[in-house]
Amino acid sequence: IKPINGSFSADIFTMKTTQQTSAIAHVIATPFAPPFPAAFVSQGNGNIGWSRAIGAEFELKGKVNDKWSWSINDTVETISDHYSDATNTKDRTPVNVTNLHLGYQNGPWEADGYVYYTTKTKQPQPTANFAAPIVDVDIPGHVSFSARAAYALNESTTISLSGQELQTSSAKTSTGLETDRRKREATLHQIQQ
Repeated sequence: IKPINGSFSADIFTMKTTQQTSAIAHVIATPFAPPFPAAFVSQGNGNIGWSRAIGAEFELKGKVNDKWSWSINDTVETISDHYSDATNTKDRTPVNVTNLHLGYQNGPWEADGYVYYTTKTKQPQPTANFAAPIVDVDIPGHVSFSARAAYALNESTTISLSGQELQTSSAKTSTGLETDRRKREATLHQIQQ
């Protein structure tokens, strides 16, 4: 695309997952085992159903001049689940994921800025009890800012400074621990030839 000195691409995708198997817990009650009556849990694998994903990905990228470049990437997706148990891939998949990038390069200097956005999702709460029902936890929509600056000392050695999650000291991005701001004071990258 000449006005932006760049390009545009679009992809449409669909994926169907069939014969999805999962561990299935069966509760067996019997009046013949102590203590009377008793219940036992057995586990096996079984076909729990199928799922279909439909989505699209769009990317627009270009250059302002020989030093500045930029890109925008956006993915939208919807899922239709047909499961016999509590499996829920629809709510566990972001509806929208967006990436923005701005880059600069001038001689030995490089700088990049990134913005990442994802819509809210749900994730299963980890548990050691396989017989317990699966509980989904809300994961809020999230924006992340990252940056990198680098200087090439020569053709095989670059020193860089980078940081992720620069917008906050921590963010809830999963059911695990919160994602902390990550900084690297300096990284030395050398290519052996």
